[in-house]
Amino acid sequence: MPQYRAPTPFESLAPILPYKKGLPVPTGYRVVDRSSGLVLGGGLTFLAGYAAGLGLAASQSFAKGTGYVAIPVAGPWAAIGARSFSCKVPISINVDGATVQRELNKCVGQAFDEVTTVVFLTVDGLIQATGAVLFFVGLGSGYQELVREDLPKTAVTVLPEGGMALSVSGQF
Repeated sequence: MPQYRAPTPFESLAPILPYKKGLPVPTGYRVVDRSSGLVLGGGLTFLAGYAAGLGLAASQSFAKGTGYVAIPVAGPWAAIGARSFSCKVPISINVDGATVQRELNKCVGQAFDEVTTVVFLTVDGLIQATGAVLFFVGLGSGYQELVREDLPKTAVTVLPEGGMALSVSGQF
């Protein structure tokens, strides 16, 4: 028959409690700094935008101002400012109508490509700026909580029921 074991004094305490800076720390607890999820979300958002901008620049051989996208946040806007577009259609007595039409179609296609690139750079700049703002807001919005001293120091994130997660756990 199993023996009943009385809980130790720490086991009857809540594992985590809220903490206000300046208040005394109760016996059996330690103060732990937690960062906001905005740090990770903002960082990933920024990195996704930055990588997409570098991908566009690489696909265009860093030509026509796209080399500026290597500058974080401001780069897409500088790339837009550095772009220029011109299209020349040869019109003369010696050129037939089919050639002119072909050159006009080519010019319109290049104009659409230029508009697409500028729209992409605009969206990329907005994504990078949003990610950077979220990251820095997250750095400033961390919080502290009290954790029982007898618990192992692990890095575990608890998500709402029904959510999917990737978790890394370990002891320090």
